[in-house]
Amino acid sequence: MPHTVVIQYVPDTVTNERINIGVSILSDGKAVTHFLTDWARVRQFADRDIQFLKDLKHESRHWDEKTVRRLSHQWTGSIQFSQPRFTLLAPDEALIDGLQRYLFERTVQTRGYRDKASVVKATRQQIRAKLESIWGSVGVALLKTKTPKLLGEASPYQFDITVANGEPYFAAHGISFEAPENKHLDKEVWSTSWLLQAVKEQTPEFPVAIVVAPPQPKNDSTEMFKRAVDRFEDLGAKVLEENEVADWATTQSKQLESFLKPGV
Repeated sequence: MPHTVVIQYVPDTVTNERINIGVSILSDGKAVTHFLTDWARVRQFADRDIQFLKDLKHESRHWDEKTVRRLSHQWTGSIQFSQPRFTLLAPDEALIDGLQRYLFERTVQTRGYRDKASVVKATRQQIRAKLESIWGSVGVALLKTKTPKLLGEASPYQFDITVANGEPYFAAHGISFEAPENKHLDKEVWSTSWLLQAVKEQTPEFPVAIVVAPPQPKNDSTEMFKRAVDRFEDLGAKVLEENEVADWATTQSKQLESFLKPGV
C-alpha cells in the first residue's frame, strides 16, 4: 500500500526550524518524488545558497522506495525525511494530496503569471473531472503521472499526465510561456519535442495534447512560442490552451468505451 514521505530542509538544527521542500509517494518498490518548483520562499527562509537542494531534486529521479526509506532513517542533518505514513489513496491520488497538503507554492495571483506547475495542475483537474463524470471512480483510477509503457522507465522525459490501464490511452503535457523570464524555457521546448517525436515514432496515432500558457503581451518568448506551437503540431500533438482542455478531455474519455466495456 502507498506511503507518503515529506522532505524537509532544516537550515539550523539547533533552532530546528524547518520548511517542506518535497513529497515522495512509496508504492510497490517505486518512489514518485516531487519537489517545489519555486524556491524563492526557501531561499528567503534559509538566507543562504540553496543550489544543493536543487541538486537533490535532480538526484531524486533515481530514487526507489528502498532508497527513500533508508534516507528517512539515516538523514538527520539539514535535509530530513519524515517517517513513511500509510495512506488509503491510490499512488497518483496520494501524490496530488501530498502536494496540496505539504508544499506551499506561490499562487498565480501573487506571481502575475502561470508557471508549468500551474498549467499541469489545471490540466490534471479538468481531465480528472471528465473521467469521473463519464466513468466514475474507474475513470479517476486511470489518471497517472508517468508514461512507462510508452518509452520505458529509463526514459529521461515523461508526459506530465497519462490516462492508462496497463497500456496508455492518451496523454497531456504542460508548458508555460507566460513568465517574463524563464532561462529553462528553451530546454522545456526541446524536451517536449523530443518526447513527442519519440512517442509518435512508436505509436503515431497515440493522442497527445500539449497544453500551453501563451506569452503575455511584449513578452520576449513570443517568437519561441510560435515556433514551438508549429513544431508540436508538426509532430502530431494537439496544442491547446487551458480553456480548451475540457472539450478535448471529454472527447478522449468517451473513446475509452471499447477499453472499459468488454465486448463493445
